[in-house]
Amino acid sequence: MLEVINEPTPSQKRDIEFAVARMGGTNPYFVARQYIDIAEGGILEALHFRSFAMLNIENETQYHHACVAISLINGGYVCLRSHVNSLQHANEPDKNIDITMRIAAVCHSLNILDKSSNI
Repeated sequence: MLEVINEPTPSQKRDIEFAVARMGGTNPYFVARQYIDIAEGGILEALHFRSFAMLNIENETQYHHACVAISLINGGYVCLRSHVNSLQHANEPDKNIDITMRIAAVCHSLNILDKSSNI
């Protein structure tokens, strides 16, 4: 059965924007850290982001789903694993996590196809 997804509320859009902004920095940083060996950094605090608690996220489950989708698209698999773990620790069903991943993968593919058809 298909479920209709409503337009995000302004506060949900704000949370999604936080997810996009944070994953835009963390995904490439932690991907790059897998290929180099330096003694400094390598932790989230090195990026000097505000703490998660300070973001006042309305719905942490939805936020982590957004982060899963963004990390999957960005190839930020360290972050993907972290957000999947957060969802699993919050007892989010694996089925729902898989749905998020499938939707993200299809949206990403459609975006690439759309861009290539406009060349």
